[in-house]
Amino acid sequence: MGFDYLFQKRWRDISRDERRFCADLVFQLKINGTEKEFIKWIILHNKLNITSFKDFEIDFEVCFYRDLIFDYELEKNVTLTGKKEIKGFLKRTFDICIFLPDDIIIIEAKAAKGMTSEQMMEFKYDKLAIKSCLKYLKLPSKNVHVIGLVSQEYDTTAIKTLNKKHNYFNGIISWADIEDNNTLKYIQPNKLKKVYKETSKKRKPGELELINHLVDLTNRMHEHIQNEKN
Repeated sequence: MGFDYLFQKRWRDISRDERRFCADLVFQLKINGTEKEFIKWIILHNKLNITSFKDFEIDFEVCFYRDLIFDYELEKNVTLTGKKEIKGFLKRTFDICIFLPDDIIIIEAKAAKGMTSEQMMEFKYDKLAIKSCLKYLKLPSKNVHVIGLVSQEYDTTAIKTLNKKHNYFNGIISWADIEDNNTLKYIQPNKLKKVYKETSKKRKPGELELINHLVDLTNRMHEHIQNEKN
């Protein structure tokens, strides 16, 4: 049974947020005790040059720059100036991160859509930015790898073509690839299996008074915030 205010569905039948699917993946790996197997599979499947993964940590929704810099401030008892100028970096969050002794693996996940050129370029600069963080905070240098995680229905031809020229990603995998590896004991949520096709489906234009009402509320909210500032 679902809820009447969710079209008689449960939220898990509606949510199309990659964060939820990533949290579910990490949670399944933890309860199944297959985290290390997952790391080994990621390394071998994408032919990453990584040999040491005895010590590891897997986490999701990793706000790398913000939290590392904040921890530096705590360690050094300082407040760094100029952070407003790098808001974009400070807000940047990685879907899944695998921390290893000499390497950091970032997994950028998509469920309902594909990768854009702009997003891929951002990850190229993430590799540089992470290395800069470690250098200027006087921390040991590490290797950074970026893996794209996409729907099994998404055509990766365009990504792979761009990748050959620009080296955005170190590998591309799908949710189904993970599920097909039986040793990982991962099961895709039902919504994840169909969300890409649902999102890509052509639908006829429609109008609803709700949209106009929400636009009005948004404008009122921004006006209210601005008045409070003044």
